[in-house]
Amino acid sequence: MSTADKVKVIFQHSGRRGEVERGINIIEASRQIGVDIEALCGEKKVCGKCKVRIEQGSFEKFGIVSGLENLSDWQKEEAKFITEAEREQGYRLGNAAGDGARAALLDKQKRKDANWVARNVEYIELTVEEDFEKQFMESMQIPHMKDKFPHLEGVVPEEILNQK
Repeated sequence: MSTADKVKVIFQHSGRRGEVERGINIIEASRQIGVDIEALCGEKKVCGKCKVRIEQGSFEKFGIVSGLENLSDWQKEEAKFITEAEREQGYRLGNAAGDGARAALLDKQKRKDANWVARNVEYIELTVEEDFEKQFMESMQIPHMKDKFPHLEGVVPEEILNQK
């Protein structure tokens, strides 16, 4: 992959930075660099926990110019979690924004809120979305009996591997 196919991403709260493939979303970029951004919904854009603020401007120290124009287009799902004022300040959902993000600053207040919730909340009703169960199961990526497992051919007996 050429350097033209990569972009520099900096996560300012942790100081971690690196180059990632152009076109991936901020959540995937954070994983590749080793930064934890919560995505409780399995990146289905239904929880808003991955809200980040894109720092805008020229950062000579790092040799980058960061701005919202470096991201993918705004997605309607983001409006459920980001107000118009926040959008103007550079907030996006990490699982929606991608395609060349140059620098990201995690929303520190959201991080504090999420940490408080993780320590203090015992029950959260997650099934308020009509298709929650379907989205949840799809995000689990659990293999199904009907799925093919070619990597197991020759290891698992054929009658077990191909049972109906």
